[in-house]
Order: sequence, then C-alpha cells, then structure tokens
Amino acid sequence: MIGKKIASGDYGVIYSAQCNRSKDYIIKIQDDNSLMEGFIQHVFPNVAPIVYQIWKCKNSGTTFIIMESMDISIEQYIQKKPSKQNLIKIMKKSFEQMEHLHSVGILHGDAHLGNFMIKNNKVKIIDFGYSILSKPLID
Repeated sequence: MIGKKIASGDYGVIYSAQCNRSKDYIIKIQDDNSLMEGFIQHVFPNVAPIVYQIWKCKNSGTTFIIMESMDISIEQYIQKKPSKQNLIKIMKKSFEQMEHLHSVGILHGDAHLGNFMIKNNKVKIIDFGYSILSKPLID
C-alpha cells in the first residue's frame, strides 16, 4: 500500500509504502531516464539504502525504485541535540561513507545533512540524482 508523500525534488517524488502491514518501504518515482540512483544503491548496499526492485516504464521512461525505509536524517538527528560523542560517531560514519564513494569514483553532487540517513546506528546516503562517475567502476 502506498502511503504519504515524503519528499520531492528535481529527480523524483518519494512515498512511504507498506507491504502486508509488516514492513516499511520507500518508493521513489523518477521521471527521467537516469538509473544512477538505483544502480548505486544496488551495487553499494552498505553505503546507500538497500534496493529491492527497480522498474522502468517503457512508454513514459518513468523509473520506480523500491528501497528500504530509513529512520531519520542527520539533519533531524542534530535537532534532537545528541551528545557530542554520539554526534561525532555519526559524522565520522558519514565521512567514511563519502570517502568510500569517492574511492570508487562516485561523486554525489548534492551532499548535505538531509541526504545522510540513519537506521540502526548505520549511516546511509540517499538522493544520487546529481551523482556522476569520475572513473569507470570496472577496469
């Protein structure tokens, strides 16, 4: 069941969703021809939310990405006034994730606190719509 609209941006609209009332998901609907976001999330599940399905409509070019739901953005986390120690741990994890992306040639293009999500004390990066490859992923 598709739930409420969570966010929208230049590259798509994001909705909450639930399957059999047991598990929460996110559905991102993109109106462009870019599959970069789904590709990155599928290839690097420790860096980005896990992608369960990607569908592309042949007629409209619309892409549907079904991915794991995340708990909170770092931006929202900071508003809750965490301890300095916990904030440093979360920010360190964020820097490590970006460093990993850069090491394999992926430049995010829209890195800000709202695009770093936390779930089960793990940090994952979202919104790869502006990302580019600075080198081939496979030599």
